[in-house]
Formats: sequence, structure tokens, C-alpha cells
Amino acid sequence: MKNPILYSTMTWLEFVDYVKQKPCALLPIGSEEQHGPHMPMSTDSIMAQYFAEEISKQTGILVLPRISYSTLFSLRRFPGTLYVEEETFVQQLLDLAKALSSHGIDYVYLILGHHGAMNSCKSAERKLVAQNSKLRFFVLAFPGIKEAIQEHCTSKRWIKDLFHAEEVETSMLLAVRPDLVHMDKAVCEYPEINPFYGNVSGYWNETCKSGVFGDATVASAEKGQKIINAVLKQSVRLIIDHQASLVK
Repeated sequence: MKNPILYSTMTWLEFVDYVKQKPCALLPIGSEEQHGPHMPMSTDSIMAQYFAEEISKQTGILVLPRISYSTLFSLRRFPGTLYVEEETFVQQLLDLAKALSSHGIDYVYLILGHHGAMNSCKSAERKLVAQNSKLRFFVLAFPGIKEAIQEHCTSKRWIKDLFHAEEVETSMLLAVRPDLVHMDKAVCEYPEINPFYGNVSGYWNETCKSGVFGDATVASAEKGQKIINAVLKQSVRLIIDHQASLVK
């Protein structure tokens, strides 16, 4: 198995040589937010880093230092949760794009470990398009995970297509960092759903006691690895296909 290519261990001369071969990079994007009583608040950041490094092993693409502070709304009032406002987050991405473009990078694949940052990432991606920027973003928000959840998970979704600190996320972290998961503290909680969810916003601490939205008690490392494998397979395929399209 190849090692990931990490910006953080490179000299500037090594970076120059890399860009001559591959003018692209992977940027892991996580968050620092509550993940129930059984998982660390850096869960999303850990997963973003893991996915980026595994993709790097298979594609030879450079992994940039991750962004751990990102945008979020519904969870921000849980104690310990950290965030930046959307304008700050989007501007940071645009500033990074400017810097990376000046050094010869043409594409940055945003590898999300925090699904809540997807809309903000898409906003930044569209701004680059509108600005006719030479550098472009390619947003990868857990591609293939919906099908993997349907195939490998047994618990019902709290809200369709949403997962947080329950079977899905707990299983993935069990596969990657079991030492950080305390299954003896895992709970099952299905908070009351606002009938106008999707039309209005609210703070989830007002309806959820544990910070778990679903059933974390049925999680397993085996399920997590299968979900991870599906996401990695789809991510690598999309990146390889995209790279191939650029040389036509």
C-alpha cells in the first residue's frame, strides 16, 4: 500500500516538483462539533482526513492540511461545538484557491467529513466559476453513502439522508479509530421532528438530549468499513474520471 502524499511533510522544492506532475490537490474538510456521549467532537475532521489520505494512496494526489473549523447551524448550541460563519468559511476557501492557483494548482477536490458544510462548499465552488477562476473546486460529499447505508445499516433514519452520531457515523469511526469510541455510552434517541423541517431552521439541542439522532447502539466496525469502502470507491472513480476528462 502506497503512503499518502502530504503537503505538511513536503519542502517547497518537493512541492514544485509535485505540481509539475499533478496540478491538483485534496482538501479535507471536517468540523468540531458534538457527536453524542460516545464519540469525540473531532469525528468529522478525523473522517475527512482519513478519506483524503486513502484517496491519495490510490490516486497519488497531494493532501493539503485539513480545515477543521467549518460552518454549521443546528448543532451550534451544544456545549463545545465550534464553528465559523458561512461568509468566513467561504472566504477562506476562496483565499486558499487564490494562493494555490498562484502556485500552479488548477483543481482542488474538497473531501467532506462534515456533510453540513456541503452547501457552503458549493457556494465557494460556484463563486470560482462566476469569477472565471483558473482554479476550480470539485466537491465530494460522501459519494455512494446513501446506497451503502441502505445495504449495510439496520436502524431507521431519523430524517432521510441525514446521519449524525448514530449507526452510520459510529460505525465509520469504529472502523477507523475504535479507541475513540465508547460503545458503553452509545444511546438510541429519535428526537421529535419539526413538521416544517426543511422550511424553517432550529437548534437541535432544544429537542435532542444526547446529541445522537438515531440508534448508535447497533453500530459496528464491520458496517463502518463497508460504508467507507463504498465511499472511497466512488470518490476515487469520480476523481479518476474527472482527471481523464481534463486531458481530452
